[in-house]
Amino acid sequence: MLPKLIFALDTTKVDQASHLARMATAGGADIIEVGTPLIKIEGVKIVKLLHTAYLDIPIHADLKVIDFPDMEITDFFSAGASSVSVMAFANNNNILKALEIARSYGGEIFVSTMEYPNFELKNRVEELSKLGVNYIIAHASGDPKDAFNDLLQKIKILRPFDNFNLIVAGGINEGNISLILSYHPKIIIIGRGISTKKDVTSAVMRIKGKILNYHQKERGV
Repeated sequence: MLPKLIFALDTTKVDQASHLARMATAGGADIIEVGTPLIKIEGVKIVKLLHTAYLDIPIHADLKVIDFPDMEITDFFSAGASSVSVMAFANNNNILKALEIARSYGGEIFVSTMEYPNFELKNRVEELSKLGVNYIIAHASGDPKDAFNDLLQKIKILRPFDNFNLIVAGGINEGNISLILSYHPKIIIIGRGISTKKDVTSAVMRIKGKILNYHQKERGV
């Protein structure tokens, strides 16, 4: 199965977010992510707005929850989010509570490894798997080149595990996505690697084309 493409709305402006979402979905983006800065400014209403506008497109809310999951997560699932992010360094009880809330809404929790020390990541991933986490993000941030190098390190730690779905995010663009595809992620998140392009729709289509071509070559089609 081809990996899904999440287009991340890394902006703080509602008008720009709506425009980017329209361009990305026209190009074939599978899921729309509401980025953390946009959520901090606009709150749950931006998720409701996008869910109403794109009923057939799942909405991921990048909340980066650490504490009080019952207070933070519930409203976003109610507004139409299909998935919400929780940080790997949240305590186990909060992660379990987040998973419970997600199940009650038929949603998913994506656990982000952003800023989690790589030398401790293997042990934490083992714990997360035992808690019942189904999706873990190899997640890097910062300067795109540095982020991508960190992302590769995280992927190499996470990839040997086969009891959760791997999501990748951080510094991914048209030029380096082939390196990512060789690790067979379930979901790929790209924001600035696409949103800075003049023609976002065409950029998304090219990314989707690279994903399809890679898997066709792998299958010998």
